[in-house]
Amino acid sequence: MGLAHSPSVITDGLVFMIDPGNSRSYPKNSYGTVCGTAFETQNLTLTAPTGAIFDQIVYASYGTPNGTCGLYTNGACHATGSTAAVASYLLNNSTGTIPATNGVFGDPCGGISKRLYVEARFKYTNSNDLSGKSSNAITVNGIGTTTDFTGVFSFDGTNDYMYLPAISQNNGASQLTWCAWMKRSASNSIMTLMQFANTDNDISCELWSDGNLYLEIGNGSNDYAVLNNTSTSWQHVSMVYNGSLTGNSERLKCYINGVIQTLSYSGTIPSTAGTATTLYLGYTSPDAGPNSNLYSNGKLGVFQSYNRALSATEIKQNFEATRDRYGI
Repeated sequence: MGLAHSPSVITDGLVFMIDPGNSRSYPKNSYGTVCGTAFETQNLTLTAPTGAIFDQIVYASYGTPNGTCGLYTNGACHATGSTAAVASYLLNNSTGTIPATNGVFGDPCGGISKRLYVEARFKYTNSNDLSGKSSNAITVNGIGTTTDFTGVFSFDGTNDYMYLPAISQNNGASQLTWCAWMKRSASNSIMTLMQFANTDNDISCELWSDGNLYLEIGNGSNDYAVLNNTSTSWQHVSMVYNGSLTGNSERLKCYINGVIQTLSYSGTIPSTAGTATTLYLGYTSPDAGPNSNLYSNGKLGVFQSYNRALSATEIKQNFEATRDRYGI
């Protein structure tokens, strides 16, 4: 496949891969606009599509503007600070409500009924899938990225994350593998490597504030494996699931930096994975149960998803292929 920066990565069974240090995967922006109008004393609310934020005010006028969306023009009455005022409500947000009042814009023409016209640009930020088999990942709420050789996604622990439609090759599967470089900001920081989530199905790999790494494939929160892990260094974490085998320790395995780990299990790891509509990176989704709506605080590097259970030798190969980039 000739993946830039990672020539030795296993490609057999690869269904999704992002690499923020690879020029073909690094996030690229796509745009659209939203328009709205309001009469004086009303509120104007503009909302960007899911996964997008407002990054530019294309047009704004409080006064007597005219025209239609995309063709707005100033009237004889126009508040010169309209664009700056609207920007303070919208930029870098996914939604905003702007009061069309003299208190916000000043009064450009006393005694005349005024109105507010706005056209705002929104931005999607996608990270291109290098496998060529799945959807691009959308980054939400200004996730940090770097363009240097290492390349990382930075999660601030407040509200940013990544998502994509669930990888169809993973739904209901009996074999799966996820590999990723990850680094939590502190020993008690949340860091979600990945999570498929549905009301009763949860497939996830997450570092929690209690100092443990949880790996789950099951219903609710009763079928999982756990490993003590408080590291704040870069780690290559691999979760390997093979439901065709017998016993928890054979069905669900974890490797750290290419070395298999001893896990503690709860419940019974099922023979097939559940189905879900969305894959989250850096975020514990609302469907995940009692520990919901929690955002990651740390960094994510190369991420790969496979539709089969990789062998210990293959996990080691993926680790060796990129370890120099993370100083390991």
